[in-house]
Amino acid sequence: MIRPFSARRPIIMGSITGSYLGIILWLGWLAVSGNLPEGPGWALPLVAMVYGAFIVPLAAVGLLIFGLPAAQAVEGDFRAWWLPIASLIMGAIGGKILASILYYLLWQNFRAPWGGGLFGPEIVIGAATGLCFWWFERKWRIADEYRRRTEGEWSADFDPENL
Repeated sequence: MIRPFSARRPIIMGSITGSYLGIILWLGWLAVSGNLPEGPGWALPLVAMVYGAFIVPLAAVGLLIFGLPAAQAVEGDFRAWWLPIASLIMGAIGGKILASILYYLLWQNFRAPWGGGLFGPEIVIGAATGLCFWWFERKWRIADEYRRRTEGEWSADFDPENL
């Protein structure tokens, strides 16, 4: 049984790490493909930090909408070989859908999730966030399994009698 409200750490860490990793990967892709905007080189880390700060809450919302139900569906062993691949794919799809919804809410113009190209920043950031969420969820579940074996079902940080 998963303890109530105990999945907040993988969501927070997954959204922060995945957002910044996705931004760095996207900027790296732009640099390799020669599409990096003109400007001073010192501004690139600043751009990554600012964009990442705006994307972290959106990534957290995406993990709450797409990541938690997927984690509940798996519910078993997070060490399966196919889960990192599934988290990449689900993160990319979730990032594209969430970006389309945000685009509609901001500009009242619907952009289909399959429109606008197959490779965009929302896909890279979503895939990175999905993979980071899998990694932190896996670490949390392994630590929780160990804690249960050593301390019993309920540890001192959560007591169902003290709600």
